Amino acid sequence: MVDSNAKEEAVPGQTLKSFLETTPPEVSTRISDLLEQGSDRHYYFACPDLELFCPTVPCGGMRFFHRSSGRVYISSIDAWRDEFVVYVCRNCGRTRKTYALTILWNGNGLAGLAYKYGEVPSFGPSIPPKLISLIGPDKDLFMQGLRAENRGLGIGAFAYYRRVVENQWARIVGDVIKVVQRIDGDKGLLSDLNRIATETQFKKAVEDFRPAIPQILLIDGCHNPLTLLHGTLSEGLHGHSDEECLTRAKAIRTVLSDLAERIAQALRSEAQLTEAVGQLQARRDRKVLTTDPGTAAQS
Repeated sequence: MVDSNAKEEAVPGQTLKSFLETTPPEVSTRISDLLEQGSDRHYYFACPDLELFCPTVPCGGMRFFHRSSGRVYISSIDAWRDEFVVYVCRNCGRTRKTYALTILWNGNGLAGLAYKYGEVPSFGPSIPPKLISLIGPDKDLFMQGLRAENRGLGIGAFAYYRRVVENQWARIVGDVIKVVQRIDGDKGLLSDLNRIATETQFKKAVEDFRPAIPQILLIDGCHNPLTLLHGTLSEGLHGHSDEECLTRAKAIRTVLSDLAERIAQALRSEAQLTEAVGQLQARRDRKVLTTDPGTAAQS
């Protein structure tokens, strides 16, 4: 787990905040501020406030979390100590984050060693609810891919993400079709997208892939996310190292997340615009009724 000689290292080490927020499980490191000294002059596990993603409706972004479990008193030296540390979102008070750790203090200052067994919810990038909605029934497969990615298993992550896109290709293209229908209703584009969405063989669908998509869905204003997914997935696993597959897997997840956000934004913006136009039109109609003598006489 941890090299016993590591406790003698003189390097400054990582901060505990950084370790808890950014270090994956099954990793040990020297922590520069593992402990804090209380007013009673005893030593305690530090447990600083963390900045983590909170998915709840009132939050939906990065928030501060504070420790909700009791203080951990450290009395033994040169002995590994297992601990569960629980954090809760300061904003909503509902989202919890639990860490399973083992720590070692050699009695020299506030530094020590820490090893992360795991954490719940799982370590890794936050998954936007809109992405979960986009991939629909394959949420569990996607989470398997995410766990493989977090553990650095590139081939496994790529295979899971590819399976998700293959299974949900029609659903993904279908959401793009909704945007086209809302924005301009381009019949030629809709025909191409409908043909691709109904193709039963994924390989044939991506081989025949050619359509453009609305500007609002382009990444950086110029990159078609469907084309990017097609290009990455059409190469498959063969001939690529695990590291290369990991890079491609991360790219698939990132593009899917961005596409889900852009689709939701496009549909929301159009709906808001329609509502605004309706409100203005209703206001105009009311004004006509109250100011037009002819209208008033007729009524």
